[in-house]
Amino acid sequence: MVDIKGDNPNLHFVVTVISQHGLIVFKRTDRAYASLDECEHACHELVRRLDMFSRRALHLLGDLRSAPPRSDPAFESMMGRYRKEIFRNFLLSAVLVRTAWGKMQMRRHIDSDGLDVPIFHEPNEALAYFSLPKGLYR
Repeated sequence: MVDIKGDNPNLHFVVTVISQHGLIVFKRTDRAYASLDECEHACHELVRRLDMFSRRALHLLGDLRSAPPRSDPAFESMMGRYRKEIFRNFLLSAVLVRTAWGKMQMRRHIDSDGLDVPIFHEPNEALAYFSLPKGLYR
């Protein structure tokens, strides 16, 4: 695994590349956004980091299990501007969430965005979707 946080770490997302398996994982940290501006900056930085890779040759796993719950309209609107940018052009993408409520919320957003991104609770389910070995990511 290669951690690519670089010299300007994002306090809200950690991006890890498991290159031998063609997988990029972005993990949402448990740090709450202090403001919508901070959220927008974090998402912009995540997209910038994902754009460093040849998306069409890789899978993307978004691990949102540590994310603090949030569903206010301003936040949801701002995230809607970034979701398609985050998930665009990868071979396959999937998301991990912690709760049934998180799965329902994410499903609503993904469906409204027209994305084909399955949502799982367990990492091994997502790895099976990518046809990758169990235990590769926890």
